[in-house]
Amino acid sequence: MSQPRVLLVNNNNLNPPVAPIALDYLAAALEENGIEPVIVDLVRSEQPPESLAGFIRNNEFTLAALTIRNIDDSSGDTRESFLPHARDTVNWLKENCSCPVVIGGCGFSILPVDVLGYTGADFGIKGDGEEALVELAFCLCNGTSYLEVPGLLYREEGGGIQYNSPVYCRLERMDYLSRRSFVDNNWYYMHGGQGNVETKRGCEQGCIYCSDPISRGKMIRLRPAVSVVREIANLVEQGINCFHFCDAEFNLPPGHAQSVCQEIIKCGLNEVISWYVYCSPVPFSEQLARLMKEAGCVGINFGIDSGSDPILAGLGRIHKKSDLIKMARSCHRNDIIFMTDLLLGGPGEMRETVKETILLVKELDPFAAGISLGVRVYKETPIYRELLQKGLHNCGSVLSGEIEGNENFLFPVYYRSEKMGEDIRGYIDELTSGDPRFLSFAAASPELDYNYTNNDVLKEAIKRGYRGAYWYILRKFPFEVAL
Repeated sequence: MSQPRVLLVNNNNLNPPVAPIALDYLAAALEENGIEPVIVDLVRSEQPPESLAGFIRNNEFTLAALTIRNIDDSSGDTRESFLPHARDTVNWLKENCSCPVVIGGCGFSILPVDVLGYTGADFGIKGDGEEALVELAFCLCNGTSYLEVPGLLYREEGGGIQYNSPVYCRLERMDYLSRRSFVDNNWYYMHGGQGNVETKRGCEQGCIYCSDPISRGKMIRLRPAVSVVREIANLVEQGINCFHFCDAEFNLPPGHAQSVCQEIIKCGLNEVISWYVYCSPVPFSEQLARLMKEAGCVGINFGIDSGSDPILAGLGRIHKKSDLIKMARSCHRNDIIFMTDLLLGGPGEMRETVKETILLVKELDPFAAGISLGVRVYKETPIYRELLQKGLHNCGSVLSGEIEGNENFLFPVYYRSEKMGEDIRGYIDELTSGDPRFLSFAAASPELDYNYTNNDVLKEAIKRGYRGAYWYILRKFPFEVAL
């Protein structure tokens, strides 16, 4: 094979479907470097798997790649792992193509050695995949050594897994990310209800439970605002006018958020698009809220976690109760709807702090409030290390999920403070009863179900033309249908 050809496979079976932004970016990186990308989309393809398998068998590829966006559904109630599906896809690829299989993505990068071992793939890439995938493809095509490829996981002859430290990409040099021309983004918009864009990577926050610094890096790396807005413009040309930015926190750092907003306004895109973001409660200024509104922002998801200062400190959050009040006022004054995401059950949580949080949220008056009960514990996070010191098998009273044979928590394990007492779910239901703003996992009614995976209310709303963040659709659609 004179020129490398890389097969990119989308197997993300979330429904409503989410556009595989990672494959769009990877395909652009491959093409930029003279490598032919070929995308097989197992989600939107109308061809049966047998036809796709035949296509793969009848073509020659240097490498087959798939990304794992999430390793589970992030619900302490259902605790559904997506890894068996990923393993099945790896096996399917191995049966139908003669080239090696590599996996990567945000989900994979949380527990790369464990996921590679479980799925049986030949290689893995931790962290940014664009440059590493290009380098690996050339090594395999040319028969040269791949042992120094940054972020690469590979198998030794004896079956062990070796792991190279990742070198994170300099995003300012990667203007090709703005192309977004390899995936059928319009199909995903029509079936998934939103377009997606990334303005930065990495997170430097110290939350004790968060996997973002592990999977994306602890240093924030910024994309130039011009490149971000060019990407938005390219997606608008594809018929997409409602977006959700993928950043962990759009307003960190605030100067970059302002630059993106100013560039959107400068290009006149604020007249034709609407968008939603995740934001940190601090720093969130009146000036930034005003600028975001002018740039077309219509909704913000704030991961506030708690309304109790001691609980926030225990979770490693930098904001306080007083900051949340200021944040809410800025949104209300600038006519931006917002959601507050609650993470109840962390260290020290008790019924009194739960009540304090619920009462504060009612005072903040968000458009919606999501409730997650229990903290998903990931290896390498501070909360995991603390539990490890105590001895995982001594923590049965605060952990739910299988620990035996799962010491690295590859499969979902949740922490829930024992100080909350029994029937905490019933207590939360009492506090939120009759208030449709509160969305929850394991909700009593489907329209309040905060689990986006295979959510029938979401799917029906999008089918009827609703667009936007899923929390916005879940809150708005049932109300309007009832009218």
